[in-house]
Amino acid sequence: MTWDDTLQDALRQQIQTRLELPGRCTVTHLRVAPQAGSAQAHPQHLLIVRHGGPLASVAEYQESDGSRQERYYRPLNEATLLFSPEERLIEVFSVSPSVRQQLASAFAETVLKLDLSSKPLALKQYHLGRFMRTLRLPLPTIAGFDIERVAVVEVDARPDNLRHRASLKVTADDDIEAVAESLFGPDHLFHRASAISRVVIAVRYTQHGSNKMGKWEIRDWTHKHCPEWEDPQGSSYPIPFERLAQAVSFDATTAKELAAQIQAEQEVDRLFAAL
Repeated sequence: MTWDDTLQDALRQQIQTRLELPGRCTVTHLRVAPQAGSAQAHPQHLLIVRHGGPLASVAEYQESDGSRQERYYRPLNEATLLFSPEERLIEVFSVSPSVRQQLASAFAETVLKLDLSSKPLALKQYHLGRFMRTLRLPLPTIAGFDIERVAVVEVDARPDNLRHRASLKVTADDDIEAVAESLFGPDHLFHRASAISRVVIAVRYTQHGSNKMGKWEIRDWTHKHCPEWEDPQGSSYPIPFERLAQAVSFDATTAKELAAQIQAEQEVDRLFAAL
């Protein structure tokens, strides 16, 4: 697949026709290079399509006479398409099922030159209803990988009807279920939503045989190679500055002086922080 301006214009026109868009849409193309050590030999192609959504309106209050006037607009909608050449796989991410199907078909016919009249695309959809019960995820077991953490970091829901949307976004270290409960209560809106339309999942893992150490390997390495560490016998406590200094080859006298200087500076910082 060779991407150029001619192909981009043809795809944009095909999308506008299929989605019956009254205005223009934009298509942004990005090449996703394969990661080092992965089985993929060819880059993936990521397309970001932005277009106007269904006609919507907001009420505008007129201060002069107290009247109400409707203002009509088309909200910006976005769809993302990822094509993996080696797998011949097209993945489309969009809130609208019809947009997903039309965008995939337009890409297959215009870019890949496939005749879909006799062999339509096989569609695979993901059911997100499980996230209405809980936003927490169990750790999966995958051969060749140590999975350290799997967490939902972003969720979009339709609280009462498909024209309304509620979103929650957290970091990969947060418990999004606990955050939702603290903000909205135990029976929060994501449990009562009409539908879950989008979920973003973060995965932290280490591949077997990679040079990158996991947290347990780092722990074991520091215990063996860092002389300042001492076994806390099931507890934990800070390593004294004097011991740290001696571990990096300062003599006992110098290490004691450095530790006293650091403690004095910390005391000054605490005094200023209390002002």
